[in-house]
Amino acid sequence: MLPFDRQDFCKRIERGQHLLISRDSINYQLFITFHNFLRSELSEIQYPFHGVGFEPVCKDVLGGEGFNLAWVCSPLLNTTEVTHYIEEWKIEIIFMNRGAWFRSDSSFFNELKEIAKVLQMRYPHLLVFYRNSFPGHKGCVDLHKPLKQPQDKSSLPYHWGEFARQNELAKRTVHRAHFIFLDPDTMLSL
Repeated sequence: MLPFDRQDFCKRIERGQHLLISRDSINYQLFITFHNFLRSELSEIQYPFHGVGFEPVCKDVLGGEGFNLAWVCSPLLNTTEVTHYIEEWKIEIIFMNRGAWFRSDSSFFNELKEIAKVLQMRYPHLLVFYRNSFPGHKGCVDLHKPLKQPQDKSSLPYHWGEFARQNELAKRTVHRAHFIFLDPDTMLSL
């Protein structure tokens, strides 16, 4: 694995290519990771889990005008909220996901289709990454090593056993919209 190179990453994103990370606690951790690696000076800025965060980064590498790294917590794929921030912050790149909140197939699929349609129509320049969701497992706080065999998905809490099916629905929708589909569920599954 290559080491992370902050200067190279900043140059690849480029000046003015503002990046928005939206959705759940996993994507919030992605925001914090990017923020910690990309800011030019250490500060005590803290972002609340629920809400928004906005931070200019890479200014030192890109000649005084870096790009903005933004965070929006949105418990559903909320088209109005996401598009508001795309316009206000002049976002060019967005990372989003479905979150770990279960909804019926029709609700989930309709939300995803709606936001994909709006993003394609109103922001054809936008580079969109969609991360699928992976389930937890029962008793995760009691375990201290990886599972050796797959868990029985039919007995998982919170409808986690149904995530694989909904991830497949999302994958087809995301590919039709010409977005980039990130698949940690497959990487993390036994």
